Amino acid sequence: MTSVDGKNCGAIENLDRISELPEPIILHILSCLPLEDSARASILSKTWKSYCALHPILYYDHNLIALQSLVSGGELDINQIRDMFLDDVHYHLSRARQLDSPIRKLALNVAINDSKCFSRLDTCLEMLRHINVQELCVIVQTIGCLWDDTAFFDDDTMYAFPMSVLVSKGLCSVHIRGCKFAEETFVGGGVSFSSLRRLCLSHVLINDHVFENMVNYCPALEMLVLDYCTALMGSLELSRFPKLKTALIEFECGWVDYVGIVDTNLECFKCEININNVCHISPAACASIRELTLRCTINQPSVFADFAATFPLVEEAEIIVHGSETFKAVSNTLRKLKFSRYDSLPVPLKEVHIDCPRLTSLDIKGNGLVELYVDCPKLKVFRYCGYTVPDQLFFSPAADLVESSVEISVNDAYDTLWFINLREFLELVMASLTHVYLSFNLPMATFEPEQVEAFHTSPRPRHNVHLGLWVRNDVEQNAATIVDAVLWIIRPTTLIVGTTFDLLKYLCENLIKKSKGNICDEQVTTPCWLHQLVDFQVESSTGTLDIKENLVDLLKHRPKTEDICFKFLWS
Repeated sequence: MTSVDGKNCGAIENLDRISELPEPIILHILSCLPLEDSARASILSKTWKSYCALHPILYYDHNLIALQSLVSGGELDINQIRDMFLDDVHYHLSRARQLDSPIRKLALNVAINDSKCFSRLDTCLEMLRHINVQELCVIVQTIGCLWDDTAFFDDDTMYAFPMSVLVSKGLCSVHIRGCKFAEETFVGGGVSFSSLRRLCLSHVLINDHVFENMVNYCPALEMLVLDYCTALMGSLELSRFPKLKTALIEFECGWVDYVGIVDTNLECFKCEININNVCHISPAACASIRELTLRCTINQPSVFADFAATFPLVEEAEIIVHGSETFKAVSNTLRKLKFSRYDSLPVPLKEVHIDCPRLTSLDIKGNGLVELYVDCPKLKVFRYCGYTVPDQLFFSPAADLVESSVEISVNDAYDTLWFINLREFLELVMASLTHVYLSFNLPMATFEPEQVEAFHTSPRPRHNVHLGLWVRNDVEQNAATIVDAVLWIIRPTTLIVGTTFDLLKYLCENLIKKSKGNICDEQVTTPCWLHQLVDFQVESSTGTLDIKENLVDLLKHRPKTEDICFKFLWS
């Protein structure tokens, strides 16, 4: 066995690259390691060892105890598992209190269902008042709180989180899920959670009186997250938090009529409330926002007519446009934009003007658009969803456009001219990879390819286009016309058809003709799409049979249309 002398110790110290890392990176690595692994690895670095000692991360999950019992062959019931979990938490927190040991992060995930369990959890959490905990995460599962989009709450069976816990010395971040904030849980007057910087409440039951106390107790709050809470309050005024930088508000299932950010200095703001409720903004409050989500009604819809004037620093935005026929964004900072409108809103969005030299991602959902202007030379991703193609189009070529997606659900009358407009639109937005989804809910009388060729005399460039085609069942008798029009206009690389067997049948019958060299009548002056088709393949997700040579058998078995994929090679 070789002894470790001073020279070798020096060599080991020279290999200590961990100590050279910035503190946030070391703490992040530690947060990803189990406690025993981080302690075992601390011998490799002096800095690592000191952080392990001074910044422990404690994570307790009742599911892990249940899993350990299952792996070891035990037969513990839910009550025994819960008791073991609470015993373990109580023991380690008692040790931390006795040793006056700080905790960088403490996470508890527990399922409880009766007053006895509530009392035991109260005892554990109350100890945190005497322990220096920086970050606290408490997730409570009870039969009174169902975590789904309906956000069902039963006040009588939910756990009342003891607000006195927030007095814990040094506590700067709190995440609470599945609890209620009752008025009686508040501590007496004169108390301030002065160190609290981040507060996240998810699926929490809260009322306006409790929230008012929170405002008074948290003067230094910088981040507030209210996610699917049930809030019995009429208004939420964020200007009450003078240092607030980030606010993420989502009350789709709650009762918040009004959210106000007037006189705030937010940098990140997300507001998703019922579209009938109002978010009050002001130009001064919006001047510093860099990340924005507005899925609600706002008090000043005129800002959409000059979006960048109200949000001069915004870099990422997701909004619902309403109350304005025009959306215009001319910005040097905007990098990602997604906007849409609800069909139920009274004022239709008709004109969209996007002039953003740094924009890389654009997502538009606008039914009834008349004019679309896009000048974004660095655009990499483009998505469009609507009922039709805009009548007036300007789309500056983006050399680096990597992916584009066009989804149109046709609910109004359409003809050959409509398909010509579609072709022009698609040629403008073609990318390295293009997805097109077309859904036809009305029949088409005839398709005249002569009109198409009259508009386009130059050779068509090849594109990698993946097409999904859907036709409503009561329109299936019109499948032949729709197939001819779509393939003539788009000439996709791949095609998946859905909802109707007649569409699949017509397509296969024509491909069988192509295989036999019997395409169409000689009297036809304009060749059909089969003349432009060089070769094709047919694949099935349910088997490896050479379907191309067995299209007749394929039709006999009437497969699910979405299981069949056609691949085309065009001239």
